[in-house]
Amino acid sequence: MKKIIYALFIILSGLTANAQCFEIESILVDACDGGNEGQNEMVTFKVGTTPLSANTLTVNWPANTWRGLCQNAGTAADVATVNATILGCGYLKEPVGGVLRANSKVLLVTGTSWNPLAQSFVNLNDTLTILFQCYNAGNTGGHFANYTVSPTPSNRTLTMSFSPTCTDVVTYNRNNLIKQNQAIGAQDGGAVEFTPAGVGTYVNHGCQAPYIPLSVDAGADQSFCVGSSVVLTSTVTGIYNSLTWSGGAGTFSTPSALTTSYTPTISELGTTIKLYCTATNNCPPKTSYTKDSVYVTYLQKPIIGSLSSTNGYSLCPLGSTVLSYSLSNASATGTMSTAWSSPAASTSTYAVSAPTGTAPVTYTLSLTDFCGVTSQTINVYPLASPSITISVPSLTACAGNTVAVNATSNSGNYSWNNPAGATTASVVLTANTTTTGVVTTTNTCGTKTDSYTLTVTQQPIVSISPSAVSLCTGQSATVTASANTAVTYTWSGTGVNGLNTNTVSLNTAGTYTVAASNVCNTSTAQVNVVVNSTPTLSISTSSLILCSGSVETLTLSGSSGPYAWSTGTSTTTLLPINTGGIYSATVTTSCGIATASISITSLQTPTLSVNSNSVTICTGQSAILTATSNVSNYNWSTSATTNTISVNTAGTYTVGSTNACGTSTESVVVSIAASPTLSINTPSLILCAGSTETLTLSGSTGTYVWSTGTSTTTSLPITTGGIYSATVTTSGCGSATASATITSLQIPTLTVVSNTAIVC
Repeated sequence: MKKIIYALFIILSGLTANAQCFEIESILVDACDGGNEGQNEMVTFKVGTTPLSANTLTVNWPANTWRGLCQNAGTAADVATVNATILGCGYLKEPVGGVLRANSKVLLVTGTSWNPLAQSFVNLNDTLTILFQCYNAGNTGGHFANYTVSPTPSNRTLTMSFSPTCTDVVTYNRNNLIKQNQAIGAQDGGAVEFTPAGVGTYVNHGCQAPYIPLSVDAGADQSFCVGSSVVLTSTVTGIYNSLTWSGGAGTFSTPSALTTSYTPTISELGTTIKLYCTATNNCPPKTSYTKDSVYVTYLQKPIIGSLSSTNGYSLCPLGSTVLSYSLSNASATGTMSTAWSSPAASTSTYAVSAPTGTAPVTYTLSLTDFCGVTSQTINVYPLASPSITISVPSLTACAGNTVAVNATSNSGNYSWNNPAGATTASVVLTANTTTTGVVTTTNTCGTKTDSYTLTVTQQPIVSISPSAVSLCTGQSATVTASANTAVTYTWSGTGVNGLNTNTVSLNTAGTYTVAASNVCNTSTAQVNVVVNSTPTLSISTSSLILCSGSVETLTLSGSSGPYAWSTGTSTTTLLPINTGGIYSATVTTSCGIATASISITSLQTPTLSVNSNSVTICTGQSAILTATSNVSNYNWSTSATTNTISVNTAGTYTVGSTNACGTSTESVVVSIAASPTLSINTPSLILCAGSTETLTLSGSTGTYVWSTGTSTTTSLPITTGGIYSATVTTSGCGSATASATITSLQIPTLTVVSNTAIVC
């Protein structure tokens, strides 16, 4: 559908009187004219039921300040310039005496320095009162905020007031301004339209004044079918006087109504018809109209004219055919879909294979367009391929016997090559040599054959290899039976009873039999198995210890056979030895080699000596006794096991050295000598003046020395008091000392003063 817009009408919606004093209806935020855009921005509003005085208007712009209104020769010239461009029924005029009439529509331009041709008024179909804000150096910039990414703040508010108390306020979000392609962004024409409740709608009509053009929409394109009419509904925006439907060869039910139905002629079947809806606004001497078209397609349900198959409708196995169709009304159908089933396919042709069973297979063709579905079924029948079967294709017979070969064919005809020329379902063969044959049958789907093989079986003759088996304990042998022809083998014997293989593994002594059988006879053969022991060997002797100077004899026992000693001696079971070591021997039999070994230890006969057989010590002293042995083995009578011990009491100490070859002993006698003693004997410890005392020594005998220097005497005469000491020294056990203290006293004297005493 393509819209052609020839006329526009003012955006200010609603022809009913405004109940409020006025309402702001739209803002042209992003005007045209490049750098002079700020002077071309516009606000539309509608006056209520009471006239207003433009002289009392004040505006609080989102940006810039209110400069008041100007109406002069310049503004009159600009209005004339605009009116000269209008092709519709519309007209711009400035207010008379500043009065804005009740219910009038008003356009406020933000500057007298605007460009009257920047915004188009060509298709204006209504009368607008136009106001201009005065221009001065202070309002060259814009009065609204254009689109930008995430500005702060993003909301912008416009407040307009008429004295004494008449105010309207609207707010828009500059983030939501749109471009002419309806995408959010910055582009000339960005505007906001407001409902009476102040709800904004973001629009972009490009570089035209803020009003909605007269337009018509004839509706969406449609298709309809034979026997029906198509219902058409148009939508008109703007002011119009009349509406007319036209086009096509058919008829409209109500050609001047927004909704009508169209009935085509038979000649239009299968064609697409272009119909028009035209809205007209007539204001002599000018007439404006707008026109839109809609396409309707007149269709019919598909009608299948014929079905065809490239190879017919009866197929041999593995055969195939391609199904196709034609329409008898192809020119009257619309866009059509093809559906085959089953399996599903949507192509114009349909390849099918021969049915696998004996029943026919049904395929369905469905053709669908806007007007419905047409279906038809097709049956494809199976043809049987020739088949022939020989009931027993593999036959066996003994030489000279006869055998029958039987065949079955679904075609009922037979042709044998052996015997040549035979045409019956059954033939008889004589078993002379192994032979093969083929039987053939034919029908319209081809030729089929089957074959047989006749095998002539000989009398069986069987043998076993090897014919005799000798084993060692734990071993096994594989024997194989062979026959001159194909046979079934059956074994008997320990561990193989019932085995039906020609090869068996044997490990037990005994006689084993194999029977070789076929359809003609049975032949047998035997094999004898002998099991020998694995060799054993051990070495023994009377002692594993060999003492100095002695001889031991090693004796072999176990299996008989050639012997070999590790010493090089062979063929004997006895070996005398006189040195220690590891001795080994081997014996060899038909079942292998056995090895034995023995370890003989050489030992010396013990010898023992001590450092002294007699030791004397003093009382309180200790003696060190030391023994020496060639086998480093010591057992003292004190229970010590070291070669050296320390003793401090008198007695006889015995030590022995022992091993497997004997014991050697020694003894040590320990005596204890007494320590010397000494004392000084005196008749009195008081020596009177002029007298002599004799000091006498008693105790141990030895060498004496007195403190006076006298020696080798046991008595010492003294005439003076003092401390006297003496020492006796003995051999081996030290010395002893004794002392005595002698006190010297004077003999008392008496002096008589008078020999006469006078006693009263």
